[in-house]
Amino acid sequence: MSVIAGSAKGQRIKAPKGAQTRPTSDKVREAIFSTIGAKVSDANVLDLYAGSGALGIEALSRGAGSATFIDSSTTAIKTIKDNLAKTEFEKKAKIIRKASESFLKSTKTYQFDLIFIDAPYKMKLNNLVNNIKVALELLTKNGLLILEHSSSIEIGREITVEKTKKYGNTKVTYIKK
Repeated sequence: MSVIAGSAKGQRIKAPKGAQTRPTSDKVREAIFSTIGAKVSDANVLDLYAGSGALGIEALSRGAGSATFIDSSTTAIKTIKDNLAKTEFEKKAKIIRKASESFLKSTKTYQFDLIFIDAPYKMKLNNLVNNIKVALELLTKNGLLILEHSSSIEIGREITVEKTKKYGNTKVTYIKK
């Protein structure tokens, strides 16, 4: 896995070992960032269920102003720290070891331009929808929430979506406030 574009283009980043993390493929990351385009410039980014930190790091590489990485796994947090050191983005990053749901429930003061949610595919739909609703409260007026989820889940029935794209067994859903 590597950074696709920007100042850290080509840098190899690693994913946490084990089955707990399902890193976003290079193909899907490239599609996401092609879709959001200039919205990433100077953006304040939130990467929930961060895993390897690939989405937040890609955003930083493409010019995001800052990124906050949330994950509950000690292994994931270490991996994110290592990946940030390798790409030299430590000064633009904040890492919080906490369950994403807990972070969302306890956070009212942050505002983000881009929020990435790459929750476990096995998460129940109602839990995922609740997380999306709370995350939308943290989105700036013109912000965008990007959700990566199983292609078997239909988010549009529960939340108004801007668009959804399918890549194999993965869907990426774009949601505005």
